[in-house]
Amino acid sequence: DLIPELDILLSSESHFLLGRWLSEARAMATSEEEAALFDVNARNQLTLWGPTGNILDYANKHYGGLVIDYYGMRWSLFVSTLVESLNTGTPFHQDQFNKAVFLVEQGFIFNQKKYPSAPIGNTTEIVKKIFIKYYPHFAKKRSL
Repeated sequence: DLIPELDILLSSESHFLLGRWLSEARAMATSEEEAALFDVNARNQLTLWGPTGNILDYANKHYGGLVIDYYGMRWSLFVSTLVESLNTGTPFHQDQFNKAVFLVEQGFIFNQKKYPSAPIGNTTEIVKKIFIKYYPHFAKKRSL
């Protein structure tokens, strides 16, 4: 639940929007072809930083849209691969995982998905909901 909730929270504030980052990159272009290239490059800069993940996560950001569609997908693949490894009693193969996650990462860079460039939701209300959901859990742990 945390990754989708973080993404919703980030998406409620204009300074944390992937769509804003991508729109600003596209706005620098002089043609639609160039705008598409700038979009891919802007995604790449935040994620792989090169064609093969040369400096992976070097310029990572917590942007609404990026958290759920990039980091969330990576975490999901990691956890499912790890659970499968534990359930079958087979070793976790980092090299195989790296190849699989690279496909996910490239998929994000080239998916051409449009992201909102204006905030969605009320940040204060979203924080209240998250606080009400998680505070009892942490308060209980502190009292033990």
